[in-house]
Amino acid sequence: MSGRRSPRDRLIDTAADLFYDRGMSNVGINEVTERAGVARMTLYNNFDSKEALALAAFEQHSETRRTLIEQHLARAQTPSDGVKAMFDISEQFAAEPGFRGCPFINVVVQDPQPEGPMHALVRAHKAWIRAKFRDIAARAGHRKPDTTAQQLLALLDGASIEAFIQGGVEPIRAGRQAAEILLSARR
Repeated sequence: MSGRRSPRDRLIDTAADLFYDRGMSNVGINEVTERAGVARMTLYNNFDSKEALALAAFEQHSETRRTLIEQHLARAQTPSDGVKAMFDISEQFAAEPGFRGCPFINVVVQDPQPEGPMHALVRAHKAWIRAKFRDIAARAGHRKPDTTAQQLLALLDGASIEAFIQGGVEPIRAGRQAAEILLSARR
């Protein structure tokens, strides 16, 4: 079997990169197909629309992120280690060239359909992360782990946005410090 990726996979990967770099509304189908090295008909044989392609790209991105988070959390010995792991992942992304913030936040800001499938995907992804924070908060002995989880997610998302705005990882490091303080305060 060849190591070459399928046309569908190339379309998904190319779309994910282009949509993250420039935003969905600033990227046309022709550019996606050209960069992926496939015919336009191949795109429409695999996806009903540009939005369906974007949804597939973000579904794949969500799965990849979840796997990465699970791997990091599996090594966390303490609740504090778990919080650090979540922020460490964000710091790794923020340190990469071309970092533009959280791709999930970026895509919903651009999507005018709050009840559409992209928003549903992002809500599910963020709920999954919030559940991870909830587990961490419960292990740390917080009486209201759901509230703590929401606060931790707000810190993580805010730090990611600020890292993009400021062009560096310092906001994520500051967010991690705030998250550790929050976690250590057993409410």
